[in-house]
Amino acid sequence: FNPMDNQQFVSQLTELTSLEQLQSINTQLTDNQTISQSLNNTMLLSLVGRRATVPGQDFTLAGGTADPFKVQAATGGTATVTVKDAAGQVVATYQRPVTAGWNDLTWDGRLADGSVAPDGAYTFSVEAKDRAGNAIATTGYVTGEVESIRFEDGVAIVSIAGHDYYVSEIAQVSR
Repeated sequence: FNPMDNQQFVSQLTELTSLEQLQSINTQLTDNQTISQSLNNTMLLSLVGRRATVPGQDFTLAGGTADPFKVQAATGGTATVTVKDAAGQVVATYQRPVTAGWNDLTWDGRLADGSVAPDGAYTFSVEAKDRAGNAIATTGYVTGEVESIRFEDGVAIVSIAGHDYYVSEIAQVSR
């Protein structure tokens, strides 16, 4: 920084001014990002207490009523739903028609003998086939109340029925 002529001096002064302006822009962008993240986090807090649908297979049965669950099917056909208790024992198997897209497959909470299953944690699995007997690709979704939300390293995580999900996994929100 000891220029010998005026041209070098002006060139270095211009570079320093540009660097100072870039640092100022960077500070403003960082501040804007922090404000934006704060607004996002505040808006996400409104999810607590609402019902959210997320990919999964775990649901709860309480008072004979199962938490809703759905399957998204690639095409239409017939779905065979298998429900297992917390010990992994099959407690119900039933079939339902499915169409391409979202399908409600919620269990009625009844065992094979018609009695109401005990309250507790359950899982479901789905095997779907088209009319020709070919397997249909499906994705299972469960719905439950958002119990809490936390932020880890700038990522929002919700707790639904005791399980953690990224906010980005939420497929639907309802009251």
